[in-house]
Amino acid sequence: MQRYIPAPIYSITFLFGFIFFYFMVPPLLSDPDVFWHLSAGDLIRELHEIPYKDVWSYTLGANDYRWYNISWLYDIKVSFVNSFFGHTGVLYFSIGLAVISLCLVAGSCLLRKVSIESVMIATVLVAMVLYLQALARPHLVSFILIPLFYIIMQKARENHRLLYILPILMVFWVNTHGSIIAGFSILGAFGLEAFINKKYKFLKYIILVTLLCSVALLLNPYGFGIFLSIERTMTSVLMPYIIEWQPVRFFSQIGITLYILVFILASNIRDKKIPIADKVLTFGWLILGLYSVRLFTVFAIISAPYMAQSLNSFKHNKSKTFAKFSTDREKSLPVFVICLTAVGLFMVIMSHMPSHNDRIVSPLNITEEIKFLETNYPNARVLNYYDYGSEITYRTKGRVKIYFDSRAETSYPKSVVQDYLDIITGSTNLDKIANKYGFNLIIAPVHDTLSNVAKSSQGWRIIKETDKAIIFSKF
Repeated sequence: MQRYIPAPIYSITFLFGFIFFYFMVPPLLSDPDVFWHLSAGDLIRELHEIPYKDVWSYTLGANDYRWYNISWLYDIKVSFVNSFFGHTGVLYFSIGLAVISLCLVAGSCLLRKVSIESVMIATVLVAMVLYLQALARPHLVSFILIPLFYIIMQKARENHRLLYILPILMVFWVNTHGSIIAGFSILGAFGLEAFINKKYKFLKYIILVTLLCSVALLLNPYGFGIFLSIERTMTSVLMPYIIEWQPVRFFSQIGITLYILVFILASNIRDKKIPIADKVLTFGWLILGLYSVRLFTVFAIISAPYMAQSLNSFKHNKSKTFAKFSTDREKSLPVFVICLTAVGLFMVIMSHMPSHNDRIVSPLNITEEIKFLETNYPNARVLNYYDYGSEITYRTKGRVKIYFDSRAETSYPKSVVQDYLDIITGSTNLDKIANKYGFNLIIAPVHDTLSNVAKSSQGWRIIKETDKAIIFSKF
């Protein structure tokens, strides 16, 4: 098969990705985690060190509970961007990371020497899954490192010494985000393939580099504590309540549903042309991806080469429609441009062409309510709705003390999180928890369970109500 020049593909993918993600990603400040990442970065820069424990809440008291901020490196970077370029800069920064990830996905597909059309379709399908997770959070860095790991592993088949780049990347990865298992899964899959194909020299390199990557994990501010942080996240009592950790529900998200449908139609695990590593990675992460929406994005990225190869075989063997596509580079590139542009325009129209401000500010933000708290109750202790904690901290610079925020058990004892859940599930009395932690204000969405609990509890009165939130005071 003719080998294509990849540079135009990267340029076109970058342009498509930027336009697509700009109009399709949720508003920058719609994710509460963005606020605490900005606050954490500001705090680290101010203190010139990584804080040992949380400084924004009142629930810890004398409890020496360590805050494991494994995204500290990302937080510093996004804080710098915000300080110089504001929220607009953070928006473009996060979109840029998502676009780089998409370009690397296209690159990982091109390495399999499939047709441009197959690369095009696989890349677009990944973009339609990725945009829901293209938020200003450190997992975007993981979405870059995953295809980069794959590309290096693929190129290392010919030049084994390229593998020594991976431990360096692992040091960066472990100080940015906790999804390091994805990198080791790539090493493991290629190692298994090398063993089966009796490529023992390559296998020895992989084993050595895997050991070096394991050592690299300890090059972080917490040492072995990094594993405790990941364990806290994955075993959080809040997991059943967080949408992105819920199992995939078909037809609830168009991008995920479309990816699965195309995967089912095109996939052929018996295709001997598809390398063993691609099959192992794809079907291993498929199981994890169906278990969690968050992990499905990893599955889409990591399975893109398999998807491109399956589409390529499908085109040649089973579909007359696909057979009409030209494999000539000069003819296929315009097709690539037209198809990507058509999908991009369609999704932009579907998004109703939001204004630039709508790309940043979320209708759920509670700026007015937070200003009321800071002005009238600067020293109060607030029992806040889970998603509000980070925004309160960010907008008041920590002056209004919160109950907790979306860092959950990486920063707060499990008992603090469980007490909150006990309140909203009716397992305990509101006043009992109020006396335990000493809070005298509550802020929650208008129709949230926490608001209903406060309304039905004696001794709490409404002091401010908007169309977004209600603030209660104890009397």
